[in-house]
Amino acid sequence: MENNRPSNKSLWMAIGSVLILVVAALTLLTVGSHDASSSTSGTTGAASAGAIQYTLTPLRVARGPEGQITVEAEVVRQGSWNWRKVSVESLSVTGQPDAIATLISELPTDPIPERFGATFLCEMLDGNQKGSHLTFSLKVNAAKHFGLSNAGGQRTHTIALVATEATEGLEPLMDTDKH
Repeated sequence: MENNRPSNKSLWMAIGSVLILVVAALTLLTVGSHDASSSTSGTTGAASAGAIQYTLTPLRVARGPEGQITVEAEVVRQGSWNWRKVSVESLSVTGQPDAIATLISELPTDPIPERFGATFLCEMLDGNQKGSHLTFSLKVNAAKHFGLSNAGGQRTHTIALVATEATEGLEPLMDTDKH
């Protein structure tokens, strides 16, 4: 009579294969599920940590009536992650204790496009704007692998409040294209 029982060798091979599949599945589920927080400062630059890769470039800083300054910036997403949510947090004007900074444009919602803009308004600035900066954090949540892998990150950006374009007859103070 033949013995239909599996040998010890084939049993251990089956157990090893199952363990490898479990480890691979757990790795796939946890890749990118960390908080990729870091910060970058400057008027132009790339920010990346893990899944959250993008560049943020100020396009225009314009002085308006009554000392208001409008800042337009462009965000360009990079990498293969799909951004699910983007928000602006910790919005302030450094060097201006009474200034108020607000996001006046709507940020996109899911699905987030590869390229989008953000417009900020800085009000109640005093006459001495030298050294003043718009500071904010861009917070991003992203997903990959049909939502099985998730990542989040928040980076701080600083944009100098030196007008590159004037409105209402004022002269521009600086051209960002030369930087």
